Amino acid sequence: MKERIANFLAKQLSQNQLNQVLYRPTTAGVPFVLKDDKESFVRDGYENNPNVYAIINTITRSASVVPWVVYQVTDEKKLSEYRRTKAELSIKREVLKRKALEEIPDSDLAEVLERPNPEQGQSEFIENMLGFMLATGDTYIHGVEADSVFQELYVMPSHITEIVSSGGLESPIKGYKVRGYSYNITLDYETVMHMKYWNPDYRSPGSHLYGMSPLRAARSVVTQSNDTFTANQRALQNMGAEGMLSLEDEYITPEQFGQLQRDMKARVESPNNYKRMLLAANKWKWIQFGISPVDLNIIESQKMSLRDLCNIYGISSELLNDPDNKTNANKKESRRALYYETVLPLLDHLMYQLNRWLVTAYSQRDGVDYYIDYDTSAIPALAEDMDKVAERLSRIDELTFNEKREALGYGRLDEPMYDKPWVDMRKMPVEEGEKFIDYLNADTKSR
Repeated sequence: MKERIANFLAKQLSQNQLNQVLYRPTTAGVPFVLKDDKESFVRDGYENNPNVYAIINTITRSASVVPWVVYQVTDEKKLSEYRRTKAELSIKREVLKRKALEEIPDSDLAEVLERPNPEQGQSEFIENMLGFMLATGDTYIHGVEADSVFQELYVMPSHITEIVSSGGLESPIKGYKVRGYSYNITLDYETVMHMKYWNPDYRSPGSHLYGMSPLRAARSVVTQSNDTFTANQRALQNMGAEGMLSLEDEYITPEQFGQLQRDMKARVESPNNYKRMLLAANKWKWIQFGISPVDLNIIESQKMSLRDLCNIYGISSELLNDPDNKTNANKKESRRALYYETVLPLLDHLMYQLNRWLVTAYSQRDGVDYYIDYDTSAIPALAEDMDKVAERLSRIDELTFNEKREALGYGRLDEPMYDKPWVDMRKMPVEEGEKFIDYLNADTKSR
């Protein structure tokens, strides 16, 4: 016992020393300093930049259609192995998942996931949650407790949420303060799930406790992109002449020129004159002006800003209709890569946080080892990968028929013969195949 106490105290001391190095303790109840203006990320990034808006919406909407399922843990060892697999469709991952987990369709936890609060369903809730994280680097979920568990979940506006110091080193966070327009509310630490991006900024006390927004790294790109859109808008509003109408061989007086301008204005600048034929008694020629170097620079700058922002968020610009990278084959592969490289890692992060913060209390209350996970089989972009998994499963003789069915999410069959490995009988003589089937049936009846 004394050894355990000594080890515990030593561990706490080490943590305190580490925290002392990482940041200075602040006064209890005072928010930690936030260097970033996260409201500007929402305002200048998401609200006012079409590229940022499109990128974030592409990711959040792709993630929001993925369903979440409540399971019961049946094998802790297999679950540990499953957690170590990559977020991709593979035979090993699917087999481990079915061996470790058993779906529970009806539970209070499943109802909370399906409808987190009276105003939102699962899809909208996930979209809001990940949207704040992609824009600001943080997302905060507040749980309303009833019967010792969180029965309602709400996404807090991360750009006006601050982390409040406890004044200590061991547990530095006391709660979270939400700054309203006419009010402030403070939420207890235990009632909030904070999910964030990694932040290497330790320049201010507790600054690393906030997540770093991708838009911080893209600040200059966003500024340039916004300036480009503004310049393009002004160019369109103040558009100069598209060309020039000129007499080839004659000279006209200033009075004649003024009369010509008035006639052209009356004949052309009207909706009723759309594509109306003009007749002239003199010999005229039309000189078409090309695109200016400034216009070309604006167009190229828009393309580069789009690609830079896509690189920062980990998606292909082809999904945003990049005119220089646009084919059906590329778009299909880009959609697939979107899930593997961006969406599924985000969902893995969310899965870990929900199982840590939300599920534990339900497991303790109900006496059931719950586990929540997302279902990749419902993603259309990964349907071909699922077909490949099914095809490979069919060729593996070491797995039972039921193991193959479970790996594909079809459930078990009660017949004992389906719990035995089956060999491929397609190359077996018909007579031998019939004998084998008779043997299995006889064996089943004897039991």
